[in-house]
Amino acid sequence: MMQPMQRYEFINHTADLGIRVSGPSLEELFENAAWAMFDLIVDLDTVEVRDEATIRIRGGEREELLADWLRDLLYRYNGHEYLLKEFRIEKISP
Repeated sequence: MMQPMQRYEFINHTADLGIRVSGPSLEELFENAAWAMFDLIVDLDTVEVRDEATIRIRGGEREELLADWLRDLLYRYNGHEYLLKEFRIEKISP
């Protein structure tokens, strides 16, 4: 079970790993999902912030939008070695 201010927790899953993400708002939930994904790749506490980027994602339903968001971030990491540490989502709208 997650503690009150915990961003995410790892859970047992039939695949390799599952992650349960929480957030008081949809924006923070998306931010925390991104944090969890990159924290799996590297210990984010050891990463220094050097750059800033604006990312815009369009999608349909919230689930599709979340998948597109994480897919885009993973593409930036795998395709361009762009590791992200801090996330601030300004607005999620249908």
